[in-house]
Amino acid sequence: TFTRDFPGRVELIRAASLEAAKNAPDQAFDLIFIDAIHLYEDVLEDIMVWQPKLKPNGILAGDDYTEDFGGVIRAVNEVFPEKVRRVHETCRVWYVRNQDILAGKCRMPTPETLPKRPG
Repeated sequence: TFTRDFPGRVELIRAASLEAAKNAPDQAFDLIFIDAIHLYEDVLEDIMVWQPKLKPNGILAGDDYTEDFGGVIRAVNEVFPEKVRRVHETCRVWYVRNQDILAGKCRMPTPETLPKRPG
């Protein structure tokens, strides 16, 4: 596993995504891999809360960029234009460089722009 192969350099966090983000310091991570709820609104919120946790040259990534999870595709495509978004052809992992986000090349969600949840 990564934690065994890279002691002291990899931390696996098993927690609800938004709760874990509250406890994570800003600009502290080289890579953040989101594997949480795959609904459109949840993916947008995960992107919003985790991006500030990346170092300037970090990478934000997630899985299940497939038609089976339309919410992932919709949210990722909406936030990250094709010119900055990368998707691995086989495993369907998406990723973006934080420097592209910081350069204003993306449409980052804010609390005000998040869709209202029913109920």
